[in-house]
Amino acid sequence: MYQRIVVPSSVYERLRAQSLRVEIDYSLTLFRVEAENSLSALNGDRNVAAFGRCRTAVDVDEGDVELGCIKTGSVPACVTVALENPGNGKRNPETPYCTPDYAPLRPHFLPDAMSHFGADIKFQDLQQLAKYPVDGSQLGDARVTLRAYEPRAHFTRRLIIPDVHLENWSVGPP
Repeated sequence: MYQRIVVPSSVYERLRAQSLRVEIDYSLTLFRVEAENSLSALNGDRNVAAFGRCRTAVDVDEGDVELGCIKTGSVPACVTVALENPGNGKRNPETPYCTPDYAPLRPHFLPDAMSHFGADIKFQDLQQLAKYPVDGSQLGDARVTLRAYEPRAHFTRRLIIPDVHLENWSVGPP
């Protein structure tokens, strides 16, 4: 894993040969699964724990399963969705949808007590650069799996590097 640190070129040029002390504060959140459920990838329509009423349909260009959910109150702050085929055990990579706001109640700017959640779950790469384990031929047996996560703990860590020369670090595009 790499951490990108953007340094303006004028600052880099002025400080690149000097010895610097770098301090980075990381704030992290530990999550746990609050609810997990699934519905049919093709024309699914059911109540799903933590998400409310959810429906699925294949989009018009037939590259995604479109998921839409509506419920009273707030939807979870962090969610993952995946397409899987329980018959053969294949599963496409999970897609995370997380917002960094863990407030128990989120304000609505529209006069509506409903929350909406939606996702496009890929099963086909229209440019044919990627191949998915669960593709369009398996949609009849496939399910959309939803997981809702709740924050359990927050913590911060400070990383200190006492002697850094920027000229020794790799320079990438801005």
